[in-house]
Amino acid sequence: MSLCLVPPAELQTLEHSVVTRVVKAAGTVHPLDLFDYVSECGPGLTRLHQRAAAQEKELATLAQQVERGLLLRRLSRDPLLAPEDFRSGCHRLLRHREHLWQHTEGTALRLSHRNGIKSGETVVDIAHDFEM
Repeated sequence: MSLCLVPPAELQTLEHSVVTRVVKAAGTVHPLDLFDYVSECGPGLTRLHQRAAAQEKELATLAQQVERGLLLRRLSRDPLLAPEDFRSGCHRLLRHREHLWQHTEGTALRLSHRNGIKSGETVVDIAHDFEM
């Protein structure tokens, strides 16, 4: 979990984000108020953090399977791609590995929302919902 101090004009109270695991607090919040807030949210945030960490570990293992199956240099996920879309894209890549590995060997792929190659990058974007 991270702490983000923001100007008081931008935030009137304490709040937290499950997705980013960040607690936001106005710069004028008293440290004891912050401690009490985190203590109250603590068990729930800890469980959510553990669930998110387990999901990231599962996705990393799946990405390694795809890298080995398609002989990739690296497989990554577009930060805007939801975990479930990354998971389904990985399974789709594995289902089609017999047809793909000859074309992907040694490349760096990134599962994304669309196919493409961005100028100046060495990564090939492939849509998570591609069709063969």
